[in-house]
Amino acid sequence: MIKFAKAGTYDYIIVDTAPTGHTLRLLELPTFLEGFIGKIMTLKKQINLLLAPLRALFGSAELDSSVIDAERKLSDFRENLVELKKLLTSKSRFEFITVAIPTGMSIFETERLIQSLKEQGIAVNNLLVNQVFPRNEPERFRARAVKDQSVSLREWNNVDDDALRVTYIPYQQEVIGLESLTGIAEKLCPDLKGDDPM
Repeated sequence: MIKFAKAGTYDYIIVDTAPTGHTLRLLELPTFLEGFIGKIMTLKKQINLLLAPLRALFGSAELDSSVIDAERKLSDFRENLVELKKLLTSKSRFEFITVAIPTGMSIFETERLIQSLKEQGIAVNNLLVNQVFPRNEPERFRARAVKDQSVSLREWNNVDDDALRVTYIPYQQEVIGLESLTGIAEKLCPDLKGDDPM
């Protein structure tokens, strides 16, 4: 990203990120690595002080050259991380556009993502809500969704894994709350039917 941003070849660079948890860890990585590299470089300085007498006795020009090269690479990497962090928190150059679907779970995940992004100083000004059935033609879109699902379900049936048991749960409502989870537990483990889930 930094390379493309520096080159200035493109007006916009779009990065399609992974689901919420992975994205948050990815965006926290520059801060974490910057601190980690700083600790390594501090430790290296302390080790240099301890090894100075040995270097004087035995000479270690080749070792010093390797250490200096590694230190330079770490320093360059750290500078790139600092630049990446500046880019991610630049309100004029970077924006994170969240994409969600109209379900309770997705709303919860998206709110958590937006809150975390704002805490990191990342601009979030747009939210795209996908898979919305138009009110004027709901049946046509529902039929298309059922057709698309049928293709995906056939793919699951072709998964070559004897240990994987696929259970289909009809979508009547979103799975939220103890009652819904109990219904799924009964489908997955029929022996538990009627047992107190608590």
